[in-house]
Amino acid sequence: MIGTLVNNDNELRQIVPNTLKICKERDLLWVLSHALKIKNTPMWTGYNSLTTTNHGSKQKIFYLTPINMSPTNTTVIYETMVQAQKIANECNQNFMSVAYDLAIAKVALQIQTTEQPKFDNLFINLGAFHIMMAYFKTIGKFIDECGITYIMVESELLASGSVNGFITGKHFNRCKRLYPVIALGLQILHFELFLEKECIDVPEDILLELEALLTKSTNYNLDLTENENLKKLINLYSKFQEDSLSGLHGKTAQYYMNFIQLVDFYLLLSKSIRVGDFKLFCYILPKMTNLFFIFNQPNYARWMVKYHDNILKLDETHPDFKIDFESGSFGIKRTSKSFSRQPIDLTLEQTINADASKRLTGVIHFTNSISARQRWAKSHSLRSTIISHVLENIGLKSRQDISNELEKSKIEKASSAVQKFVVIIKNYINPFDQTIDPNVLFNILTGKGASTETTNFLLNVQIKGNELWKNLFQIDSSRFEKPIEKQKILNFSQENIKKKISTTVGKVQEIRMQRNLFGRMLGISLEKQIDVLET
Repeated sequence: MIGTLVNNDNELRQIVPNTLKICKERDLLWVLSHALKIKNTPMWTGYNSLTTTNHGSKQKIFYLTPINMSPTNTTVIYETMVQAQKIANECNQNFMSVAYDLAIAKVALQIQTTEQPKFDNLFINLGAFHIMMAYFKTIGKFIDECGITYIMVESELLASGSVNGFITGKHFNRCKRLYPVIALGLQILHFELFLEKECIDVPEDILLELEALLTKSTNYNLDLTENENLKKLINLYSKFQEDSLSGLHGKTAQYYMNFIQLVDFYLLLSKSIRVGDFKLFCYILPKMTNLFFIFNQPNYARWMVKYHDNILKLDETHPDFKIDFESGSFGIKRTSKSFSRQPIDLTLEQTINADASKRLTGVIHFTNSISARQRWAKSHSLRSTIISHVLENIGLKSRQDISNELEKSKIEKASSAVQKFVVIIKNYINPFDQTIDPNVLFNILTGKGASTETTNFLLNVQIKGNELWKNLFQIDSSRFEKPIEKQKILNFSQENIKKKISTTVGKVQEIRMQRNLFGRMLGISLEKQIDVLET
């Protein structure tokens, strides 16, 4: 079905974008600004909107007539592909891009193959929003029960009832907000270790340079700055990060640096879309795909390989369309703000899906008539444009020209949350504390060391994921649609499984560590009037 896949050793897979170094340096500057307590430093999105200038053209959103059937129905998917071709013809375009979530995209790719060459002028995108949600689930499996979520609850970053939704990646907004926060807190601890170990006193001119960055509002390039001290500090710290990733500062430090790197992969994907950097987008997709293989997400592992392969072959299959991608058309920019482009499928959720479900004005709340819903879809974009124009002209609605994260109250709240997280994690086990045994991977909540098997698994997930990719598809691409063998995940969650016991009635029960064990014991003692001290 899929033909020959581009080999992992092919030069197309080895291309590193020129912007990668700049992106990483800018994120390091953000970390340094928080670690050195530069006043009014916003969170990641706000910081990048200040230090990145992106003047891509704004796009308009229009709603197509809805189809009254399940979106995963094969006939519905076929009809959407036909409609996409009609739109391409009306716009005098040779090619058309369509974005689907995975459940629909894999059917569309199969239709495209079986119906060749009828739909060859369509390029089928996997929705980046759904890719991010699936990726959050892999990060959740990586950190499950390692102690981070308990510290997040204690520092009031996360409610205890929301832990499961956070770990499984079901709450997108919560995950995209909190993962950068906890990664930042850990990087601050790591930077403190760097200053202590290298005996560095940060000079005043670096602080002034970091403060000035927040007001320059331009594409900052470290190579062009005249501040040699800042360049030297960034280079030294980058080398120190590499040493930690390689395990020179202990296995616990290595594990948490791996976690930080996994969060960085998400941030790079988000940044590639927000600034319309297609080469960076192509570079980061395989890094994330490796994790889908090792953490048992076979559908995303399989179809991400195919999607990335299609992207690499754009010069052959859709040459005109590659130019559009390189201009940023794989994301949607609805505002004049810099760093504001969003994934296509996320835009769908924020526009027609959100408008249709509004309690007061949403069409799904006031009619079940299919024809009425179709009329609503055809006219809603025009009506909303007129209403917005009127509200702006009479002064009831103002255009927001800054990111939400740049509001002073939100900057203060976020900075306070990060510092509280850092303080509380020090009350347990600082993963970058050099007094702990460097040969053991510790649970930072309980202080228990992980087994050798678990340690080896967690510290090598990226390498093992890449090996699975090569072994499954590069050696024999004909096995593309065959089942992918399930991997045994060895993480802290598995470490917490104690043993199995037999009860008096012969049933076997598995004893696990309970999240609120002592709280439940106290509740039972109060209910049954039992003195805990005597028992």
